[in-house]
Amino acid sequence: MTTEIGFWGIVHWTSERFGKDMENLSPTDHFFEDNDPRIKLVKDKWGDEVWIVGYTDPRPQVSGKELRGKVLGIRVRDNCLMSFIL
Repeated sequence: MTTEIGFWGIVHWTSERFGKDMENLSPTDHFFEDNDPRIKLVKDKWGDEVWIVGYTDPRPQVSGKELRGKVLGIRVRDNCLMSFIL
């Protein structure tokens, strides 16, 4: 896994393990190395299998009353990179 921040602060992320090459992610996103034991296969509340691959820095939620970070995951069904709160 490699990350680099491009010209406009855009994060470019590449993972050999998941065959992903993503762009336009937030500079506050943190991804685990490909061999990190924190990478886990879990099920979300809709029953989809998701590989946990990173997290975001805490930021104000819509209500503005609390700070929360999100988990970054790759949904197995369609290989989609998503962020969600566990």
